[in-house]
Amino acid sequence: MSIYIFSQGIGCKTDSIDYIRIYKKCLLNDASDSIKYIFAEVPERKEIDNYSKIGIKTGQLVNMYQFFTDKHTLELSVKTEDKLKELKDLIHYTRVTYHGSEIQLIREGYVIATIFLDEKDNGYFWGICYFSYTKLLRMEIYTDGIMYTNFYITAKSEGGLYAKLVRRSFYNCDGFVAYDQLLEEGKEYFLFPDGGFYNKQEFIDEFIKKLDLSKQDTIF
Repeated sequence: MSIYIFSQGIGCKTDSIDYIRIYKKCLLNDASDSIKYIFAEVPERKEIDNYSKIGIKTGQLVNMYQFFTDKHTLELSVKTEDKLKELKDLIHYTRVTYHGSEIQLIREGYVIATIFLDEKDNGYFWGICYFSYTKLLRMEIYTDGIMYTNFYITAKSEGGLYAKLVRRSFYNCDGFVAYDQLLEEGKEYFLFPDGGFYNKQEFIDEFIKKLDLSKQDTIF
């Protein structure tokens, strides 16, 4: 038997760790490993870390978006030194700088790539941003390999120019795209290689089907 909880509203604010702890104790047996916490939105690394800080195992966390790939782990296992060496071989840069939990590759005075390191162990990293001069082009998110990529365009608002997220590509273990998430004007659509096309509610419905719940399972 498993208990699935849609963990909406639990973010990465300063007080969120206490919020999660109270949430867990009030609803269910604190020690139960059968509880699965579902991220109904794509989680940031800090959100995942907040669960770990109060003893919730990473294996109990379910990223709904990741569930449509064959890459389900949220554990980090790609070494920083390996990725840095790979980037140095691929990107024309003039120097590398280290800033706490970030490593920056710089060319002609501009940051062209930033590696974001794991707070617990800088030997591993969770993301890379790529820039063209001052414009953010894309951001890759990693676990045991690349999990998904955010793609941006430069858009204009009343406050000036900004990097607007327009698409995410999620990957299988072999590095090929499992599906794309398209974002436009507050709406989400999901496009699969087999031609499947879903809005957000249809995507959630498909996710619940994929859980293959038994009569003994519960979902909140």
